[in-house]
Amino acid sequence: MIYRSPQSGRPLVADTPHSLAAPGERWPVVDGIPYLRVGSEGLVAVALDHLDAGCSDDALVALLTDQDDWWTGPATDPQ
Repeated sequence: MIYRSPQSGRPLVADTPHSLAAPGERWPVVDGIPYLRVGSEGLVAVALDHLDAGCSDDALVALLTDQDDWWTGPATDPQ
């Protein structure tokens, strides 16, 4: 499968076992699932930091606490 950047439309290639990249971009991949959501640059950076440090569980928890802007219910508890 060829993934494309949601920002530039360029093809993404694996630059590590836990990330995909295009020129000037890098996206996390947790358990084989890429996280390609625009508008979440801070969360992407946090997840990549965890993955680069070998903490895939922490990256997964961070990504699972993400919520849509339209959500009005309670916030997710990352604990």
